[in-house]
Amino acid sequence: MKGRKPTPPQVHKLRGTFKKCRHSDTLDLPTSTPEPPEHLDDIALDEWNRLVGELAQVGTLHKLDRTLLATYCVLWSHLTQAERGIREHGLVIKGATGAAQASPYYSVAMRAASQLTRIAAELGLSPSSRARLKVQPPADQDDEFERMLNGMTA
Repeated sequence: MKGRKPTPPQVHKLRGTFKKCRHSDTLDLPTSTPEPPEHLDDIALDEWNRLVGELAQVGTLHKLDRTLLATYCVLWSHLTQAERGIREHGLVIKGATGAAQASPYYSVAMRAASQLTRIAAELGLSPSSRARLKVQPPADQDDEFERMLNGMTA
């Protein structure tokens, strides 16, 4: 499919641009918190718990996002472990022949970082995708003007 990716209805609601006439044919799923998959290691599970809390606050998380979120967390674990390997062994290691070569941890880290960046944009975790979410604070319920606009008497 060519062109710009469609914006989810939850994002339109957060931005204040949701129009029933334009977005009535979109799938509007209620926000919900998925359970973490059992295969996550400790590093991935920590990242899962951190992200679920953050995404739930914004209101863009649904159970259908479980696989994408789990993939992100597994890649985060790979990146973290690769960075530890780089820190321990260095970027350049001695190969089988004794010649210097790039650490295999470096290629793992670069692949994980590249994939993390793409998934982060899908989940709204990158700075540019987050900048497009303009979350408006809830209206003050005690505001007299708001009560008049909503048809409530003072």
